Amino acid sequence: MSQGRVAFLVQAGSTPAMCIFAVTTNNTSIAGTSTSIETRTVGAPSKLAIISNDSPHPASNTGVCDLSSSPTDPSCTRVVVGVQDANGVLLTGDSGRVIALAFAAGTCSGAGGDVQQRGFSSTVAGKVTFAFSSAGAYSSCTVNFSATNLVGVGATMTWTAAIADHLTCTFTPDTMASGTFPTVKGTVFVRDALGNVVTGGTYSVALVRTSGTTTNLATGGSQYTTAGSAQFTLFRQGTNTGVDVYAPALGAGTLPQASPNTSCTIVGN
Repeated sequence: MSQGRVAFLVQAGSTPAMCIFAVTTNNTSIAGTSTSIETRTVGAPSKLAIISNDSPHPASNTGVCDLSSSPTDPSCTRVVVGVQDANGVLLTGDSGRVIALAFAAGTCSGAGGDVQQRGFSSTVAGKVTFAFSSAGAYSSCTVNFSATNLVGVGATMTWTAAIADHLTCTFTPDTMASGTFPTVKGTVFVRDALGNVVTGGTYSVALVRTSGTTTNLATGGSQYTTAGSAQFTLFRQGTNTGVDVYAPALGAGTLPQASPNTSCTIVGN
């Protein structure tokens, strides 16, 4: 006995059963107790399963994400995959098996940074741990795990944007065609310091022309953002051609603007 505890090693037999153990001491002043262990027949390796997934985490590009006990990257996400038989029993005797992974197209890239695999191991006692980090914010990054002759499994991970930091803008398309009353859409985005769209909160934003005379705003003044963006409509001003430059602006309040507000251009042919 050590520190008031004693450990017993129990080995299962070949027949499935519910084993009941009665625990007593040679000290009559200490009450005994009982416990039970169910043994099962383990089948052949059949499928993979997600044992644990500690998502969500905030997006980050600082610190270290690995398989250590104390990663310093706030975005570090751990997913544990297990090898099971057809009945869902974890095969604790399975070791050294290589588990492959693939990110689902379009779900883990394109934001403030792509999701990165930072560490993995082959199976030990039927389980393998994977580590992922991301500077990008993703609501449902899907990764699929597979192994030879086993049914695969998928996991969904989430990374959230940080606080609002600055504004950006884009035009779709960025060229205004000639003709009668051509228009284009301008969009102002609220982003965090890593460039992720901040979907929470509502901000009053405007799109301001800083140079050029080719276009004008059909939706002037400020607009309130919805899910991190606000849209504006531009139209051609007379028969002018050339390049106009617009800048996003905050209608009220302030942002840290660790990254300065960027401008966007529209070409009128």
